[in-house]
This record gives sequence, C-alpha cells and structure tokens, in this order.
Amino acid sequence: MAVEKMRQGNGSISIVGRYTQQKTMQSDYTFEMSWNAPRGKVIGTGMSGPVRLATGKDGREYAVKSFKKKQLNPKARAELQSEVEIYLSLDHPHIARLEQVYETDEEIHLVMEYLAGGELYERLTRRKMYTEQEATDTVHQMLLAVAYLHSRSIIHRDLKLENFLYEGGDSDHLKLIDFGFAKIFTGSTKLSDTCGSIHYVAPEVLKKSYTSQADMWSLGVISHMLLTGSPVFRGSDLEIISLVRRGKTRLSSRFGDLSTVAQNFVQALLVLDPSKRLTAKDALQHPFLAHRNSIATSVDVEILHSLQNYAQASRFRRVCLSMMAWSLSMEDRQRLRGKFLELDVHKKGTISLPQFKAVLQESYHVNSAEAERLFAALDTDHDNEICYSEFLAAVLQDRVRMHEHVLRRTFARFDRDEAGVITVENLRTVLGDTFEDVDVMELMREADTTGSGFICYEQFLQYLQEQDSDRSQETSEKSCWDRSRSPTAQQREKHCNLAGGLMDVSTAELDAVEQRPLTPLTQKSVLSPSKMDRGLFHSSLMRAATEAAISCVRLPK
Repeated sequence: MAVEKMRQGNGSISIVGRYTQQKTMQSDYTFEMSWNAPRGKVIGTGMSGPVRLATGKDGREYAVKSFKKKQLNPKARAELQSEVEIYLSLDHPHIARLEQVYETDEEIHLVMEYLAGGELYERLTRRKMYTEQEATDTVHQMLLAVAYLHSRSIIHRDLKLENFLYEGGDSDHLKLIDFGFAKIFTGSTKLSDTCGSIHYVAPEVLKKSYTSQADMWSLGVISHMLLTGSPVFRGSDLEIISLVRRGKTRLSSRFGDLSTVAQNFVQALLVLDPSKRLTAKDALQHPFLAHRNSIATSVDVEILHSLQNYAQASRFRRVCLSMMAWSLSMEDRQRLRGKFLELDVHKKGTISLPQFKAVLQESYHVNSAEAERLFAALDTDHDNEICYSEFLAAVLQDRVRMHEHVLRRTFARFDRDEAGVITVENLRTVLGDTFEDVDVMELMREADTTGSGFICYEQFLQYLQEQDSDRSQETSEKSCWDRSRSPTAQQREKHCNLAGGLMDVSTAELDAVEQRPLTPLTQKSVLSPSKMDRGLFHSSLMRAATEAAISCVRLPK
C-alpha cells in the first residue's frame, strides 16, 4: 500500500496507526470456526470476496475481508490497493469503520467494525415499506455518507440497499459499506468503467461516461423502494438494461399515494440528465428532509470545557488521545457522534473554522481568537477541517471511561514492533519526525520520566490517567521498576502494602530478601465491616496485615 502518500494527505495517526506489516491479523483476532465453515463464519459478500466474523482480544466481534495476493492479477491488485487507500482515508459516523489493515507477503486483511443489525434490504423486506417519516430519516443518513464522499472527490459506484447496514438489531443508525468499486475523481473528468448493480445503476454508467452524479440516481432508486416497497425497474436483465439506458422508469402504483414533496424528491433524483439531477448537497436541503434540517446547532458547556482542556493538554497527550479515538468501541462512539453531526452544519462530514467560530460565538460568546486557538489544537493533521476522529479525541477524555481494552489497543498502535514498549523510532514511524513542529524526542520526554528512552505500558497508563499538572515522577519510575522485578518480589511488595501504616517495610529490605522463599498468606474469608463488629474486623485486618509484612522478611528455617 502507498502508506507514505496516504499519510501526507490524511495525517499520520489515522493512516499509520491502522496499517501494519509488522504483525499478522491472527495475532490479534480469531475466526469463528465451525464444521461447515472451516475458514470462519461468512457474514456477507462484498465486491472483493466474502466477509468473515472474527473476535478480537477485547472480546468484541469484527468483520474481516481477506485476500491472497498470489490469487490476484495485476488489475485486481491495483483495484484492491485503491479500495484500501480510499477506505483508510474515510472517517464519518455513517461509514463503517475500518479498524485495522494487516499486510504480509502473502495476504492482506481488512478488519472492520461488525454491524450486527443487518442490511437495509433485509429490514425493508420484513417491513414491506417504510413510512415517509422513516424513509426521511433513512435517506438523510445515506445522504450524509454520500455527501461526505463527494466532498472528498470519491464516488462509491455501488450504492444499493444491501450496502447500507444497521449498527444493531435495535438501532436505526445506518452505515455505508463496501468500497470495492469506489474511485477518486478529479474536476470534470468523467469515468468510463461499467460497474455497479443492474437495478441501481445510472443510465450514464451504461453509456460509459459519468461523474459522481451516478450515485444520486442510485439513491433515487433506493428512495423509491423505501417509500413504495417496489423496485423502479422490472423484467429480465436485458430488458432492465434497456429501460435504464433510456431512463424509462416504471414507478409503483403506490407512488401516487405519497405526499407531493416525497414524489418530487424521488423524481428530482431519477432525472436522465445528470446535470439536472439533485446533487448530494442539494438533496440534503430538499423540503422532503426539511424537519431534519431544522435541528438547532449548539455546544453544551461540557463539550466546551472538553475542547478547552484538550487545547491546553500537552502535545503527547493529544497524540495519545488522537490514537485512542481510533481505538474506541462502537458503544463509546455512539455517545459522542450526535454532537459532531450537529456541528457539521454544511453536512460535509467535517467542521470548518467558520462553522466552528460561529457556533462557539452563538452558544458561549467565545471570541474569534480563542475559537481559532481551540480549532488549531483539534486540527491535528492541519487540513483546516476538524474530522470526526479529531472531534472524538478532543471530547473523549471527559465523556468516555478509559477501559483497559481501549488503552491496550491504543498502546499497541504505537508499539509497532510488539516489543512491549514505545520507543522514539515507534513514534517516528507513526508521526514522522515532528508533531506540531515539535521533535518526537521531545514528545518522548513528556511521558518517559525515568529517562530510559522508552515508555512502558505502566507509564503510558499512568500518563493518561493523570492530569498534566498532577503527574508524579516517583510513581512513574516505580511502575517501570515493577516490570523489571521478579514476580516473587512483586508479590512480596503487594503483601507488604496490605500492612499499610501498621508496619513500614522499606524497598531496600525487599531487595535484601528477594531470593528468600515466600510464606503465603493463610486464605480466610473476610466479611465486610457492615456485617461484623468493626472492632473485630479491624483486629482481623491488623493480624492479616502483620502476617503479610512478616512474610516479606521471614528468613528460611
């Protein structure tokens, strides 16, 4: 993959942090095997092959697409490279998240979030048709994803009911999948490859001269199917191709029962001339989606405080939070994405500086200079926009509990060679030579309080759990000192810590007896103070604590 090219256009953290050649997919995920699925349970099929279910070390389920390089001809390899490069660049609440890419000499694996709610096609089949209200909400979500793609000069080329999946069985949140046909287009250049699905393909695609407006025809077909429960075209494949080429739609008999605004919306998308067809931006402003556009935009005080705290945080902390944003679980992102979508006034999938300043000024009278300072801190890839994950990084500190699996995954994204520590070279690989014009050596010093030249997991954990102003070098040194001590020595110290203030056993004394046999504590059932006499409980605790401390210094007989 052309990683260096991608990192220049999209920032290092979002690209390099999710792409590795140093380890295998099997080291982090296992497939769900069965007698009838020896290679793993197949949960779907995309343009590039089957999608299988896998379980990560965090116990969560993921969707995985795998490719054998030797089975790909040069054209297929180029198409796969394009798919991966495009997918790695995407970052939007309504696009399925690409968690990690693993590339070895033999294989490439794409690990994606698992959307358990199933296809939009399946849900429509069960419901027969959607109400206008339901269709409005559904189409609005699809348009947000497509408008984001088009704003980044990307055309999907295979929009259909089967490529929109629900996040969960009880969720109405949709996400777009499968970028096997996706293509980057420039300016007025027209594409000529014939691709897509026959019932959804635009007339100009069959004529081999088209732009991103071809996606909008497909959305018109989908909108008609949602509102009426019927396809736009019927007949054999050859008959359908002939009808599509001429733009001869056959709308359902139920179409006339729809509201005038709903009919107008569908008809404005199913226009034969692409230049007269609604664009994604125009479609989002159509009266059919009016109630979706009337939602007020604001920033609550907690979000503002989070943004201010993030802007004031040390550079290395911001680096860590940026990487952590790509390691959050689906549940964590669910708590935060609504505010991002609300702030995305222009519906481009990003927040611009003028938008940002206007919202902060309106909500809290934040002056222009302060808003620009906050914006600059959030815009870590310096593209003059705040993308979804940059926003998540800024607000997750105060709103997301730092679960162990999130911290482990974040650490692993830095620990490129799986050495168990983060080195300067690891940071250089992920960030380049500098971050915000600061050398990576300086970033290392922020968390490497022992001067060892690396950051162990305990230091990393402590660094993120402390406030920048309250960091303690003593405890940081102790955490990595713990790692270098034998398990016996660590267990002795834990026993001594139980004694608390009742008996003071020094570190020097621990070192002096490190090789002596350990006398284990007698295992006793200890009730809580609320269920026994407090005096008796205190005596028992003192006795256990004293025994613990004595076990640390007891000489062998």
